Amino acid sequence: MLYQKDYTFYTYINDVKGKFEARTGSWVGPFSVLYIDNPVLAGYSFSSSGLRKTQKEYGQDLYEFVQQFYNLFPHLLAIDLYIGGQSYAGKYVPVLAHWIHSSRQNAPTRIPLRGLYIGGPLFAPAVMFPENFEHLYNVGAISEHQRTTGRKQTQDLVDRYLTGELDPADTIRQILPLIFGTQVPSYENYVTGENVDGERFTAIMTSDRLRKALHVGSLDYVAINNTFFFQLYSDIMSDTRDKLSELLDAGEYKVLIYSGDVDVMVSVAMVEAALLATPWSGRGAYENSTRRPWYGPPSPTSNRRPLYGYYSKTSQLCRVVVRGAGHQTPHDQPAISREMMLQFVHDDCVGTMAT
Repeated sequence: MLYQKDYTFYTYINDVKGKFEARTGSWVGPFSVLYIDNPVLAGYSFSSSGLRKTQKEYGQDLYEFVQQFYNLFPHLLAIDLYIGGQSYAGKYVPVLAHWIHSSRQNAPTRIPLRGLYIGGPLFAPAVMFPENFEHLYNVGAISEHQRTTGRKQTQDLVDRYLTGELDPADTIRQILPLIFGTQVPSYENYVTGENVDGERFTAIMTSDRLRKALHVGSLDYVAINNTFFFQLYSDIMSDTRDKLSELLDAGEYKVLIYSGDVDVMVSVAMVEAALLATPWSGRGAYENSTRRPWYGPPSPTSNRRPLYGYYSKTSQLCRVVVRGAGHQTPHDQPAISREMMLQFVHDDCVGTMAT
């Protein structure tokens, strides 16, 4: 599975043949993949008309891009489209999918959206941030005092934001030191302590071969734009649960939300809190669902099947927790992530059981 850092937005196009042959004659993947550098000023993306810092702004830009893409390549309209991403794409994926969904309600569109998937998604910060301390407490990184104190301080800031006492940017400036103030090996992977930085991607993406293939000329490549990150503060507290719930209730789209079990940045507890607070018709069934183990096939030398993780299937929602993965799940467990995507696309979820 192809993979890139948080601030890259992904669109997966499922190849109806399951795979395609590259010019070299080698077989490449089961998917055709289109990467969109988003927000503007990340990766190779640039703009002459200013930054896009609201859901309306970047949603419209992404939707217009998708329309232009299909105008250029209309033969791809025959192929199912899956929109997905990682982390902050918990904003971008539901927003773009909702734009496409809304356009279907208001006017005919041929965009073949079939599903969406998000890994370690930040899509309801006001609900999720106070839960940050639960995972840290459960792994023994903080004490009961630190858990209750940190949670209360964060919840107080969230409440002040919700009542309008604090604006979004001020809220984030005060919350980030609280939720990232614990000395853990890595917020991306609590066990390995590894942080997936942009250096390795920069070396690849700025190579002469890639520059030529991407037709980027002399444009600068920015794996992580810290300057823009601070300008994004006003959007961080924005919520996409309303869009996600409408997409789930539409009954037209498959939805995969996955997490790594050793992710501290957007932990399983944080994602669960947001899902349980998402107002869709299947929320009650999801709350009462039973999570089941997801096993891989036995190895050639053993009948023991490896435990890939845990999952539940509730209506259109496939919820997966990947074992041994942190915030960058495809990086930490590439083979399992690839299998997860294959099963989601072909079978609607991993495993075979539904709740």
